[in-house]
Amino acid sequence: MKTTTTSLSFAFLFFSFWLSANTLPATNEVPLSQHLLEVNQEWKNHDLSFAKKEVCFQNDQERIQAHLQHVINLLTQKNYKALNENQKRNRSKHLKELGAYCAAGVFPINLYHPERQPYFIDDFGTACAVGHLLIEDEQQAFAERLRKENNYAYIHEMDYPALKDWAHKNGFTKDELALIQPSYACENILTKPLGNNQGCDGLINCMTSTFTDLYIAGDFNSMDGQEANNIVGWDGENWFDLDGGLCGTVNQMIT
Repeated sequence: MKTTTTSLSFAFLFFSFWLSANTLPATNEVPLSQHLLEVNQEWKNHDLSFAKKEVCFQNDQERIQAHLQHVINLLTQKNYKALNENQKRNRSKHLKELGAYCAAGVFPINLYHPERQPYFIDDFGTACAVGHLLIEDEQQAFAERLRKENNYAYIHEMDYPALKDWAHKNGFTKDELALIQPSYACENILTKPLGNNQGCDGLINCMTSTFTDLYIAGDFNSMDGQEANNIVGWDGENWFDLDGGLCGTVNQMIT
């Protein structure tokens, strides 16, 4: 087998993806409507005449905050006549909580998808806007169920009577929850370099990660001078083998 040396001095704590060519960077100066649609396609069902001005943002976090603030403005202005007093009170309470969530600016991180994607609750325990409202309303168990069963789904893909019932009880429609829910751009989380720059004596075909460790696999015998039979782990400080490695080339891994 012909071997090659691959430098690992640029590596990541978590594996990363190239962003989709269709992604609109937050720093691009374009009409606000385009930025809102980038965060949530549900805006196409609403009047965006207020969003003609060209704007740009420092980052996606700031753009998501703008999205949530405009959602709050829209939902606050909607006619409440069809709601009973309890629904009005609950809706007002949750919109206020959504405002606090927006101001805090701590949102889920997309670690695993190259395209924009909803994350109900991310690997760090950060909930999306809808998940946050459920949790604040003492619906932690239901929020965890949604994370386990449909963590990357859009609200309209979540066929749960309990979600529809919660929305109705609190003065929302499922369409309104869908408008609240942002999608998140892929994050490249760069940290310190891997290893000592001796590289790999073969081919690296894939990477995957857990919350704490990075795994690299392919067709190689050593990594940074350390024996590694086609697969090796990195714990943030050191390489570690996996019980002698694997016999044969590794082309894909799933966490």
